[in-house]
Amino acid sequence: PEFISKTLTHWTGRDKPDSEAFQIIENIIKTKKLFLTYCPNYPNLPDNRQIRTMMVCFTDIPLHLSQEHCARFGKFGIGFSKEKMTQY
Repeated sequence: PEFISKTLTHWTGRDKPDSEAFQIIENIIKTKKLFLTYCPNYPNLPDNRQIRTMMVCFTDIPLHLSQEHCARFGKFGIGFSKEKMTQY
């Protein structure tokens, strides 16, 4: 389908200036490591507590449809083959 990519992309830069987001991508490339961070979309529990989970997030939104996503989560990303990542 045209709305799903064969690539999983990890975007960086949510709520960060472009220079810092770019440094994160450079660090990922240099170290060959993705680092866990707290999920920004955690649910609120009935007693107003929040569950915070550390993870690495990916999207399979095709690049030509990713403008809205990037506006929220950052415009610097690194892509991986979905097939290979699923096997991994």
